[in-house]
Amino acid sequence: MISTLLLFTATSFSVGAAGLRWVDRRSSPERRRERRVKLAGYFAVVHAVLFCAWLGRAALGTLFLGVAAVGGAELVRAHGCGDRRVAMRSLAATLGCYGALAAGLVAFALTSAPASTVYVYLIVAAFDGFSQVAGESLGRRRLAPRVSPNKTIEGALGGLFAAVSTAVALRSLPQLDWAAATSVGALTAAAALGGDLAASWVKRRNGIKDFGTLLPGQGGALDRFDSLLLAGSAAQMLSRTILP
Repeated sequence: MISTLLLFTATSFSVGAAGLRWVDRRSSPERRRERRVKLAGYFAVVHAVLFCAWLGRAALGTLFLGVAAVGGAELVRAHGCGDRRVAMRSLAATLGCYGALAAGLVAFALTSAPASTVYVYLIVAAFDGFSQVAGESLGRRRLAPRVSPNKTIEGALGGLFAAVSTAVALRSLPQLDWAAATSVGALTAAAALGGDLAASWVKRRNGIKDFGTLLPGQGGALDRFDSLLLAGSAAQMLSRTILP
Protein backbone atom coordinates (compact mmCIF):
# COMPACT_ATOMS: atom_id res chain seq x y z
CA MET A 1 0.00 0.00 0.00
CA ILE A 2 2.74 2.46 0.96
CA SER A 3 4.60 2.18 -2.35
CA THR A 4 1.36 2.84 -4.26
CA LEU A 5 0.58 5.86 -2.11
CA LEU A 6 4.07 7.29 -2.45
CA LEU A 7 3.90 6.95 -6.21
CA PHE A 8 0.51 8.67 -6.18
CA THR A 9 1.64 11.56 -3.96
CA ALA A 10 4.84 12.03 -5.97
CA THR A 11 2.80 12.27 -9.17
CA SER A 12 0.20 14.58 -7.62
CA PHE A 13 2.77 16.96 -6.16
CA SER A 14 4.66 17.02 -9.44
CA VAL A 15 1.49 18.03 -11.28
CA GLY A 16 0.72 20.61 -8.61
CA ALA A 17 4.24 22.03 -8.78
CA ALA A 18 3.96 22.32 -12.55
CA GLY A 19 0.67 24.18 -12.15
CA LEU A 20 2.18 26.59 -9.63
CA ARG A 21 5.14 27.16 -11.91
CA TRP A 22 2.71 28.20 -14.63
CA VAL A 23 0.96 30.56 -12.22
CA ASP A 24 4.30 31.97 -11.02
CA ARG A 25 5.15 33.33 -14.46
CA ARG A 26 3.43 36.60 -13.57
CA SER A 27 4.22 36.60 -9.86
CA SER A 28 6.80 38.54 -7.88
CA PRO A 29 9.90 36.72 -6.57
CA GLU A 30 8.56 37.01 -3.02
CA ARG A 31 5.23 35.45 -3.98
CA ARG A 32 7.00 32.63 -5.82
CA ARG A 33 9.07 31.90 -2.73
CA GLU A 34 5.94 31.85 -0.54
CA ARG A 35 4.27 29.34 -2.84
CA ARG A 36 7.33 27.08 -2.87
CA VAL A 37 7.58 27.12 0.91
CA LYS A 38 3.88 26.32 1.16
CA LEU A 39 4.17 23.44 -1.31
CA ALA A 40 7.16 21.99 0.55
CA GLY A 41 5.34 22.31 3.87
CA TYR A 42 2.25 20.64 2.47
CA PHE A 43 4.40 17.81 1.11
CA ALA A 44 5.82 17.28 4.61
CA VAL A 45 2.37 17.33 6.25
CA VAL A 46 0.88 14.82 3.80
CA HIS A 47 3.72 12.38 4.28
CA ALA A 48 3.63 12.77 8.06
CA VAL A 49 0.01 11.59 7.92
CA LEU A 50 1.02 8.69 5.67
CA PHE A 51 3.77 7.73 8.12
CA CYS A 52 1.27 7.67 10.99
CA ALA A 53 -1.05 5.54 8.87
CA TRP A 54 1.81 3.10 8.35
CA LEU A 55 2.21 2.92 12.14
CA GLY A 56 -1.49 2.15 12.60
CA ARG A 57 -4.78 3.44 14.00
CA ALA A 58 -3.36 4.52 17.36
CA ALA A 59 -0.76 6.75 15.69
CA LEU A 60 -3.35 8.30 13.37
CA GLY A 61 -5.76 8.87 16.24
CA THR A 62 -3.01 10.44 18.34
CA LEU A 63 -1.97 12.71 15.46
CA PHE A 64 -5.50 13.96 14.86
CA LEU A 65 -6.13 14.33 18.59
CA GLY A 66 -3.04 16.54 18.79
CA VAL A 67 -4.18 18.56 15.78
CA ALA A 68 -7.60 18.96 17.41
CA ALA A 69 -6.06 20.17 20.68
CA VAL A 70 -3.82 22.71 18.94
CA GLY A 71 -6.70 23.81 16.74
CA GLY A 72 -8.91 24.38 19.78
CA ALA A 73 -6.24 26.60 21.33
CA GLU A 74 -5.98 28.51 18.05
CA LEU A 75 -9.74 29.08 18.05
CA VAL A 76 -9.65 30.49 21.56
CA ARG A 77 -6.76 32.78 20.62
CA ALA A 78 -8.55 33.87 17.43
CA HIS A 79 -11.63 34.94 19.37
CA GLY A 80 -9.40 37.08 21.56
CA CYS A 81 -8.28 39.07 18.50
CA GLY A 82 -11.68 40.49 17.63
CA ASP A 83 -14.35 42.48 19.43
CA ARG A 84 -14.47 41.13 23.00
CA ARG A 85 -18.26 41.26 23.27
CA VAL A 86 -18.68 39.38 20.01
CA ALA A 87 -15.96 36.94 21.04
CA MET A 88 -17.62 36.07 24.34
CA ARG A 89 -20.98 35.46 22.67
CA SER A 90 -19.65 33.25 19.89
CA LEU A 91 -16.75 31.39 21.52
CA ALA A 92 -18.88 28.81 23.34
CA ALA A 93 -20.93 28.01 20.25
CA THR A 94 -17.84 27.85 18.04
CA LEU A 95 -16.01 25.54 20.43
CA GLY A 96 -19.08 23.34 20.74
CA CYS A 97 -19.30 22.85 16.97
CA TYR A 98 -15.55 22.44 16.71
CA GLY A 99 -15.48 19.84 19.50
CA ALA A 100 -18.15 17.77 17.76
CA LEU A 101 -16.26 17.84 14.44
CA ALA A 102 -12.93 17.05 16.09
CA ALA A 103 -14.49 14.13 17.95
CA GLY A 104 -15.89 12.80 14.68
CA LEU A 105 -12.49 13.02 13.00
CA VAL A 106 -10.66 11.28 15.85
CA ALA A 107 -13.36 8.59 16.06
CA PHE A 108 -13.04 7.98 12.33
CA ALA A 109 -9.27 7.54 12.63
CA LEU A 110 -9.58 5.18 15.61
CA THR A 111 -12.43 3.00 14.35
CA SER A 112 -11.79 2.77 10.61
CA ALA A 113 -9.11 0.89 8.73
CA PRO A 114 -5.99 3.08 8.26
CA ALA A 115 -6.41 2.62 4.50
CA SER A 116 -9.86 4.24 4.67
CA THR A 117 -8.58 7.14 6.78
CA VAL A 118 -5.72 7.76 4.37
CA TYR A 119 -8.14 7.48 1.46
CA VAL A 120 -10.35 10.25 2.80
CA TYR A 121 -7.36 12.37 3.82
CA LEU A 122 -5.80 12.20 0.35
CA ILE A 123 -9.12 13.15 -1.26
CA VAL A 124 -9.20 16.22 1.01
CA ALA A 125 -5.55 16.99 0.28
CA ALA A 126 -6.19 16.77 -3.46
CA PHE A 127 -9.17 19.08 -3.12
CA ASP A 128 -7.21 21.62 -1.06
CA GLY A 129 -4.14 21.60 -3.27
CA PHE A 130 -5.76 21.66 -6.68
CA SER A 131 -8.49 24.12 -5.74
CA GLN A 132 -5.72 26.59 -4.99
CA VAL A 133 -3.86 25.85 -8.23
CA ALA A 134 -7.05 26.05 -10.31
CA GLY A 135 -8.21 29.16 -8.49
CA GLU A 136 -4.96 31.04 -8.99
CA SER A 137 -4.58 30.04 -12.63
CA LEU A 138 -8.21 30.05 -13.83
CA GLY A 139 -10.24 31.76 -11.12
CA ARG A 140 -12.47 34.62 -12.24
CA ARG A 141 -15.76 34.38 -10.32
CA ARG A 142 -15.74 34.63 -6.55
CA LEU A 143 -17.38 31.81 -4.67
CA ALA A 144 -18.15 33.47 -1.32
CA PRO A 145 -16.73 37.02 -1.32
CA ARG A 146 -18.09 37.94 2.12
CA VAL A 147 -16.52 34.89 3.73
CA SER A 148 -13.37 34.21 1.73
CA PRO A 149 -12.66 36.74 -1.04
CA ASN A 150 -9.88 34.67 -2.64
CA LYS A 151 -11.93 31.53 -3.24
CA THR A 152 -13.40 31.16 -6.71
CA ILE A 153 -15.95 28.95 -8.40
CA GLU A 154 -13.28 27.78 -10.85
CA GLY A 155 -11.01 26.83 -7.96
CA ALA A 156 -13.78 24.85 -6.27
CA LEU A 157 -14.56 23.00 -9.51
CA GLY A 158 -10.87 22.23 -10.04
CA GLY A 159 -10.68 20.89 -6.50
CA LEU A 160 -13.81 18.81 -7.03
CA PHE A 161 -12.34 17.29 -10.19
CA ALA A 162 -9.10 16.44 -8.36
CA ALA A 163 -10.97 14.99 -5.39
CA VAL A 164 -13.17 12.71 -7.50
CA SER A 165 -10.18 11.67 -9.64
CA THR A 166 -8.24 10.80 -6.48
CA ALA A 167 -11.18 8.86 -5.07
CA VAL A 168 -11.47 6.81 -8.26
CA ALA A 169 -7.72 6.29 -8.69
CA LEU A 170 -7.28 5.03 -5.10
CA ARG A 171 -10.58 3.15 -4.83
CA SER A 172 -8.73 -0.12 -4.21
CA LEU A 173 -7.69 1.13 -0.74
CA PRO A 174 -11.19 0.88 0.76
CA GLN A 175 -12.23 -1.61 -1.95
CA LEU A 176 -14.93 0.53 -3.55
CA ASP A 177 -16.38 0.30 -7.03
CA TRP A 178 -16.36 3.22 -9.47
CA ALA A 179 -19.79 4.53 -8.49
CA ALA A 180 -19.16 4.40 -4.76
CA ALA A 181 -15.73 5.99 -5.15
CA THR A 182 -17.19 8.82 -7.23
CA SER A 183 -19.86 9.45 -4.61
CA VAL A 184 -17.35 9.43 -1.76
CA GLY A 185 -15.06 11.78 -3.68
CA ALA A 186 -17.85 14.28 -4.38
CA LEU A 187 -19.26 14.17 -0.85
CA THR A 188 -15.79 14.51 0.70
CA ALA A 189 -14.99 17.48 -1.53
CA ALA A 190 -18.24 19.19 -0.54
CA ALA A 191 -17.50 18.61 3.14
CA ALA A 192 -13.93 19.84 2.71
CA LEU A 193 -15.16 23.04 1.09
CA GLY A 194 -17.67 23.52 3.90
CA GLY A 195 -14.96 23.10 6.55
CA ASP A 196 -12.66 25.51 4.75
CA LEU A 197 -15.37 28.16 4.41
CA ALA A 198 -16.35 27.78 8.07
CA ALA A 199 -12.76 28.38 9.15
CA SER A 200 -12.51 31.37 6.81
CA TRP A 201 -15.68 32.79 8.34
CA VAL A 202 -14.19 32.54 11.84
CA LYS A 203 -10.99 34.25 10.70
CA ARG A 204 -12.84 37.02 8.90
CA ARG A 205 -15.16 37.56 11.84
CA ASN A 206 -12.18 37.98 14.15
CA GLY A 207 -10.03 40.00 11.75
CA ILE A 208 -7.10 37.59 11.36
CA LYS A 209 -5.35 36.14 8.32
CA ASP A 210 -4.03 32.87 9.82
CA PHE A 211 -4.86 30.88 12.92
CA GLY A 212 -1.18 30.59 13.82
CA THR A 213 2.39 30.11 12.62
CA LEU A 214 2.89 26.48 13.61
CA LEU A 215 3.58 25.14 10.11
CA PRO A 216 5.95 26.94 7.69
CA GLY A 217 3.95 28.47 4.87
CA GLN A 218 0.73 26.82 6.10
CA GLY A 219 -0.38 28.94 9.03
CA GLY A 220 -1.74 27.14 12.06
CA ALA A 221 -3.08 23.63 12.53
CA LEU A 222 -6.58 24.79 11.60
CA ASP A 223 -5.33 26.49 8.44
CA ARG A 224 -4.00 23.13 7.28
CA PHE A 225 -6.62 20.73 8.65
CA ASP A 226 -9.86 22.76 8.60
CA SER A 227 -11.16 20.93 5.53
CA LEU A 228 -10.45 17.54 7.10
CA LEU A 229 -12.46 18.30 10.24
CA LEU A 230 -15.82 18.33 8.49
CA ALA A 231 -14.78 15.74 5.90
CA GLY A 232 -13.55 13.36 8.61
CA SER A 233 -16.79 13.69 10.54
CA ALA A 234 -18.75 13.05 7.35
CA ALA A 235 -16.56 10.02 6.65
CA GLN A 236 -17.34 8.71 10.14
CA MET A 237 -21.01 8.60 9.13
CA LEU A 238 -20.15 7.08 5.75
CA SER A 239 -18.16 4.35 7.51
CA ARG A 240 -21.45 2.83 8.57
CA THR A 241 -22.65 2.42 5.01
CA ILE A 242 -19.85 2.70 2.43
CA LEU A 243 -16.35 2.91 3.90
CA PRO A 244 -14.89 -0.04 5.83
